[in-house]
Amino acid sequence: MGESGEEWPRHRHCELQVTEPFDNVERPTEMNPQHSDDDSTSADRAWTNMNELANKLRRVTRHGVGIAATGLFHLTAVSLVTVATLLPFLGDGRLELFVQFMANPQFAHSAAPSIGLHILVAAVLWAIAYGGWHQVRRHRSPRRTFKATAGTAIVETLIVFPIILLLILGMAQLAINTTAGVLSHLAAYQSARAVWVWNPEIGRSATVDQDYVEEMARIQGAAVMTPVAFSYGTDGSSSEEFKNMRGALVGSQLDVTSASGSFGRQTADDLSSLGHSAYGDLDINFFEALDRTDFPTRSALKFSGAYLTTDVEIIFHTGDSGYTEIGARMTYDHFQAMPLVRGIFADQAAQGEADRPGYYAEYTREYTLIEQPTPHHSHP
Repeated sequence: MGESGEEWPRHRHCELQVTEPFDNVERPTEMNPQHSDDDSTSADRAWTNMNELANKLRRVTRHGVGIAATGLFHLTAVSLVTVATLLPFLGDGRLELFVQFMANPQFAHSAAPSIGLHILVAAVLWAIAYGGWHQVRRHRSPRRTFKATAGTAIVETLIVFPIILLLILGMAQLAINTTAGVLSHLAAYQSARAVWVWNPEIGRSATVDQDYVEEMARIQGAAVMTPVAFSYGTDGSSSEEFKNMRGALVGSQLDVTSASGSFGRQTADDLSSLGHSAYGDLDINFFEALDRTDFPTRSALKFSGAYLTTDVEIIFHTGDSGYTEIGARMTYDHFQAMPLVRGIFADQAAQGEADRPGYYAEYTREYTLIEQPTPHHSHP
């Protein structure tokens, strides 16, 4: 201390060194109005962001619920259209058979494409009805202006799609009918040749008569028409000659090197019985018309169908050379299997022996050969 009792500057300087750092410390928030305003702005901004996020979530939720409700509405409508278009073709017996059919997983899997096609057609019908209703409503509304270009792509697609579908089915059926017409000429020749071979045996064999000759000619003609015939089974009411031929056809398709004729015949009988119960009176759809079964089953059922829709008559007449000619007049009723276009190619009729109402195109062909000379009784 100095003489006057004051502290030395050194002590004062030391005190300043201690107190100077505290003088630079920022005051508390309540003492700093600028800092309080910044915090309030940050809180308001955070609250605004939270409100915007909540509004976005509400809009997304509302939009999702709207989409789900619209989808459920259209799904329900398509289901109703599917059922409505199916009911006219299903009686009590067919509905029960359909339920039993779908209860089997194997059959249900095979029927999935047909069901899918039916649902697709129902969806197209509903789209046409719904789109047309909206267009009419928009056109009549005084508050909206009707734009001719709005929805033109989907409308044009809906208009053209049925036409394209008819063209595809029509070309498929026309191709099958053309093939049937070509094969019918060969079938008539094979039937005439069978008559030419077996007719001289009438009266010389106890088992050969005119009915037997016609049966053999019918079998030969049916064998030629098998590729284009529709699958159908028989329940064992056919002749033994027919069963033998069917067994030979099925046996040639079996992947068994040591299969005998009896094994092929038994397999054919089993497959034909299955075909009779499965395809007896059902309406034919597009996938059944394509016949996606395996070759042994297809051989048995198609040959049965060709046999039941083929009729043969023995004919005689004198040819240009003066010789007597013998042959066959073969009539084959070709079943129109493609849906939607059946009535274009044939008239509806009930095929008698096949017991299957439907549309049939009739093919009648004749072929004759010079009759064999009668063999000498003593030296045949």
